[in-house]
Amino acid sequence: PHRLTFCMAPVDVDSHNQRSALIQMARDFSRLGVVKLLSTVRVTTRVPTCPLQLRDAEQRHSALELYLWLAQRFTDRFPDLKLAQDVSERSNRFIQAALQILTREQIGKRERKRKRRTRKQAEQLEQEINTVPEPEVVSTKGGAVRLNDLVRPRYT
Repeated sequence: PHRLTFCMAPVDVDSHNQRSALIQMARDFSRLGVVKLLSTVRVTTRVPTCPLQLRDAEQRHSALELYLWLAQRFTDRFPDLKLAQDVSERSNRFIQAALQILTREQIGKRERKRKRRTRKQAEQLEQEINTVPEPEVVSTKGGAVRLNDLVRPRYT
């Protein structure tokens, strides 16, 4: 029955960190009979400041969630349930703070890019306006006609 419970644990098998945490928890469970939180899960200790740190913090948080999931099923073998809950809440706050910081940074970068882009577009338009020659005027029997009108057909 214990093996089945470990097999049913909510783990992203594509995540190396989650697979490693599950394997370590299963080893400690079978060898030691008890699974200590700090021996199986690395804890996030500060707010992530870049996307890679954020991804790492999320993976660590997932390992905490795995510990909590297993601790609810094996209360006597996972003694650090309360500690895991506290660390999970703290980790969640770190991740939320990082998301807010990184989102503000991304918005700021987009705004600066947009302003730079519109400034460049305005400069390009100004150059185009300054480099376009005045249309030449040719006199014909019907009066003055712009040279551009002779090139394009006029529909009336």
